[in-house]
Amino acid sequence: MPWIRNIYIVMSISESQIPKWLNTENERVHIVWDWGIVPREYLPVFNSNVIDLYIPRIEGLSERYLYACDDYIVMKDLKPDDFFYEGWG
Repeated sequence: MPWIRNIYIVMSISESQIPKWLNTENERVHIVWDWGIVPREYLPVFNSNVIDLYIPRIEGLSERYLYACDDYIVMKDLKPDDFFYEGWG
């Protein structure tokens, strides 16, 4: 899906969780720490439902975005209109 402009990966705990194969030098890849979007009184949190509530707090996130958990994989070519229709928003 080369049409995706930015990829935000929400992480917690430490940089040791960032896979060594991930090219963090790529300007489209952004690591977002959970403590940057989730209020401190709810940390630490390991419940993805709670983290999901705070995804819209990611700085730079578009009005329209795709969300996928870490157990999703794209198996075929997809186009923006597979997700969004032109009259939306």
